[in-house]
Amino acid sequence: MPNILIVDDTDACRRPLARLLTRAGYETACAGDGREGLNALEAATPGLILLDLDMPVMDGLTFLAAIRADPRWVSLPVIVFSGEAQRTLARAKELGADEALPKGGPGLRMLLAAIRRHLAV
Repeated sequence: MPNILIVDDTDACRRPLARLLTRAGYETACAGDGREGLNALEAATPGLILLDLDMPVMDGLTFLAAIRADPRWVSLPVIVFSGEAQRTLARAKELGADEALPKGGPGLRMLLAAIRRHLAV
């Protein structure tokens, strides 16, 4: 069963996402900011990362740049799932996000489809 790391500072987003993904057949781990996300990667590399952008301590763009600069994680799929403006989502793609999707609305269906594509499950 593929493991997904959810990196999001908002508990009200992390928990429902983790439940949804568990019901969809995935194992999940959570981190509350980019620094916690890096520590989680050191402990065990997931099959995919779901990444918010607006976080304290280390934001999502800084986290993304750090993992794309590390040869161990350069090809690890990252899906940005954020309420940020389109230009910020575009910046995430420039930094190496595989996909950048908006939170809310049809975003959850799009998110599940993107996860399935990247994990081939």
